[in-house]
Amino acid sequence: MKIEKLRHIFKGRGKSLKCVEFPDLARILEAGGGLESHPRLTDTVLYRAADSNTIMRHTRETILALAPEGFKISLSTCFNYSQNYREGTYQARRHHSGRGINACLSLHKPPRIGVEQFVINLHWSTQNVNLTLDMAHSFPNEILNDSKDAKTKINADISPVQKPGKSWRKIILPDHDWNRPAQNAITPMSHLFIQTDLTLEDKKEQNLVYSVRRTGAAATLLNISYFERETIHRVFNEIFLLLRNPSLDHLFRNPDTGKLKKHFAFIVDNSPSEAPSNPLVQMWLVRLARVLKLKSITQKSFAEYHSKRNLVERVHAVQNHALSNEQFSSKGI
Repeated sequence: MKIEKLRHIFKGRGKSLKCVEFPDLARILEAGGGLESHPRLTDTVLYRAADSNTIMRHTRETILALAPEGFKISLSTCFNYSQNYREGTYQARRHHSGRGINACLSLHKPPRIGVEQFVINLHWSTQNVNLTLDMAHSFPNEILNDSKDAKTKINADISPVQKPGKSWRKIILPDHDWNRPAQNAITPMSHLFIQTDLTLEDKKEQNLVYSVRRTGAAATLLNISYFERETIHRVFNEIFLLLRNPSLDHLFRNPDTGKLKKHFAFIVDNSPSEAPSNPLVQMWLVRLARVLKLKSITQKSFAEYHSKRNLVERVHAVQNHALSNEQFSSKGI
């Protein structure tokens, strides 16, 4: 009982937090260079970039140079105002977890995502795709966005088994298993017709804060791997099959006129059968534009080794749940 009273009366030793003495502390920490957001996480924490040499000692020197006279801060205290901790640990309490006073950065390396190579045109290619999606949101009756991708072969008569590996060792698995046999196997081909939802989160005096959510209707085609291999001709012929589907007709047509939309945009991986730089792909785009009487047709992709950013990748989770939880018979194929 006496200990509980002491805890209630003496909550601390009377020291003020460094962020109270210097309110711009977190802002200066976030202003350091060499940080980037994680491409697959939804939080706003900035991680150390692959080509960055940023260390906390340099940041501490900047804080002391800009802080008021007499302000002192140790190197360990600078780390306490970052996101270098795990939730629910003693270290999290030292880092003021949950109080909203930390800088939104972490000098740790970002979680592994299977991408080990730095691509110089990564930012440009990503912004190029985002610009296309924003234009489609501004003119939804004129522009169609189709994000498509073919995933790995799924064999029949084989029980799904997780790939073995030790959790404490760094293992990078290939994104596609090209060497799998095509006998008694299927290859899912997914199409995601992207739509953008904007939600007003906060309204200030001069600024409006919106949350952007990419969604849409998805269609999956199951191709027999042995007879229907992924080729450029077959990939583009799938568009005519989707156009004949009555349930997808409203996605291709302008609701005001009832005619086909005038602008088609395909977002693909940079694979050999879909690469925008392939001359055969370019010839097929011209043919589609003339046959369907479109004003424009484009095919865009993300940078190399970053196909995970393709929005249709989110559909593969549903496919894996449907096709990999139980083995299916080869007689069905």
